[in-house]
Amino acid sequence: MANKGCAVIVITHDIEAALKISDKIAVFYAGTVLEVANVEDFKNDGKNLRHPYTRALWNALPQNKFQAIRGHQPMQDEVVDGCIFYDRCSKKNELCSRGIPQFQKVNEGVVRCNNVS
Repeated sequence: MANKGCAVIVITHDIEAALKISDKIAVFYAGTVLEVANVEDFKNDGKNLRHPYTRALWNALPQNKFQAIRGHQPMQDEVVDGCIFYDRCSKKNELCSRGIPQFQKVNEGVVRCNNVS
């Protein structure tokens, strides 16, 4: 269908399968889109990925570092004032605790993070 000009949305937890059939990957965390990346951004050990969660997700794959991050996602009824990933983020700062970051364009993708350039 995509080859005929139709948009196709695939929802999966299987990053490897998504990378084989997609042009762009939207990464969700606790129901919030944190990054929309081109498939090429996942090459070179994921160095072009913009959001700390996207990089952590990539590094958690068995064929990569198989490295887990501490903590857990917020519960559905939990109210988070700042960035939804704040409690688990290795790059957080004071700004991250004061509201949900807006999307910004970075290197031909978009990311919801205060700590990228």
